[in-house]
Amino acid sequence: MVTGRPYANRKELMRFSELKFRSLSESEWMEAFAHHPRIGELKDFKKDPDTSAWAADEQRQAVSATEDVISELAKYNDRYFRRHGYSYIVCATDVSTADILKDIVRRLKNDAHVELEIASSHQRKITRLRLEKLLKELGEEQLRANARKTLA
Repeated sequence: MVTGRPYANRKELMRFSELKFRSLSESEWMEAFAHHPRIGELKDFKKDPDTSAWAADEQRQAVSATEDVISELAKYNDRYFRRHGYSYIVCATDVSTADILKDIVRRLKNDAHVELEIASSHQRKITRLRLEKLLKELGEEQLRANARKTLA
């Protein structure tokens, strides 16, 4: 994303983000997944302090679940990792913990190619939401100002 700077507006930023996602290799997806906190595991939020607040908000339903549900999530997270070689990736914003559990159980049955497609689509959604949050925090005018300053 840094290589595409400066972005003149939200639309340009989002377009470039989508283009970059479409060009990623499998190893690049794996690298992106490696930095993603496991669903429902608070300790994982400390890995990336820059996005930990956003991740905690996105996973608020899973994080506030009962100990039994968190234990189930941990169990399925482990199974998923052993099967696919990366953490279960889901855009959990406004998704119930029950639905997340159903989803991870269903996705455990997928072959590697199908699951990579599904996980990458969720990673794109998460990134888009985070870019929207960043723009909301910065403001689109700040984005334009940074573009003008970079071009000057």
